[in-house]
Amino acid sequence: TIFAVTFTNKAAQEMRERVEKLIGPMGKYVWISTFHSAAVRILRRHADRLGYQKSFVIYDDGDQKTLIKKILAEMRIADKALSPQVVQSAIDAAKNELLTPELYASQPLNFIEERVAEVYTRYQALLKENNALDFGDLIVQTVRLLETCPDIAQYYAANLKYLMVDEYQDTNPAQYRLLTLLSGGDIVTKPRNLFVVGDEDQAIYGWRGG
Repeated sequence: TIFAVTFTNKAAQEMRERVEKLIGPMGKYVWISTFHSAAVRILRRHADRLGYQKSFVIYDDGDQKTLIKKILAEMRIADKALSPQVVQSAIDAAKNELLTPELYASQPLNFIEERVAEVYTRYQALLKENNALDFGDLIVQTVRLLETCPDIAQYYAANLKYLMVDEYQDTNPAQYRLLTLLSGGDIVTKPRNLFVVGDEDQAIYGWRGG
């Protein structure tokens, strides 16, 4: 199977249509998806291996902010001292770098970042209690799944013979790690059979930690 990945649902749909025109029925053997859709597909099959129910809920930006506001209120942290937007951006950036709350807290931190680390820890605990994942978790937890479950990693590596990435300049460390694991690579091995298309002058996700 060929796994082709891009960043938006619109781009993925266009790729599917082009592939079908080019190769006809054989197009069904090409898995074309966004990173997040691919992660959802994998987690819906295997989330129980991580302690989640397969019917997990996906939190969008609004859900994230609501939960963060609840935590800030519990911790009696005023918005003027630490806004929900700042916390949300910090958590999203941490997940792009595969930083768990523990890893984030272990770094040299200033006072604000220490408070963010506390909120991040509580935030992840509540997500788990609610059987929920946010968008960052979709990638992070799929990486965790493949790292901790060799049988699942081997299954995808054996079935995904070639990986193709569109807009490669926008991949972040978490997404690159996912590609490495899906291709059968490990901590020190680069992805196998990886073909990418990208232009660093068109990078648009740097502000998201790409």
